[in-house]
Amino acid sequence: MNKIIFFILLLYSSNLYSQRFIDKKAEISFFSEALIEDISAKNNKVSVVYDVETKQLVFQLNISDFVFQKPLMQEHFNENYLESDIYPSAIFIGRLVNIRNSKATVQGDLTIHGKT
Repeated sequence: MNKIIFFILLLYSSNLYSQRFIDKKAEISFFSEALIEDISAKNNKVSVVYDVETKQLVFQLNISDFVFQKPLMQEHFNENYLESDIYPSAIFIGRLVNIRNSKATVQGDLTIHGKT
């Protein structure tokens, strides 16, 4: 997976005139409402590259870096659902489509659990 990230960053660096923002500590969170118990987690170790000129966006994260309120949820998430030992990372490659009222809309491909 690191080879993929390196290739993508190399590809994005080919345009020397555009401005890029790079952040290695971005945050992604999710929330799922469930009958028995709601599920939420945060990952604040997300790597992001954004090219202002082309509006292209790439982010990569390690699945095991998601932190849950309950350790058992985190264990089940990593071992039973996303199998982070087999599929350790996720990557999104896309572009910014719209910004409105401080909210951004992006479109692209997310590869997670070996599927895009």
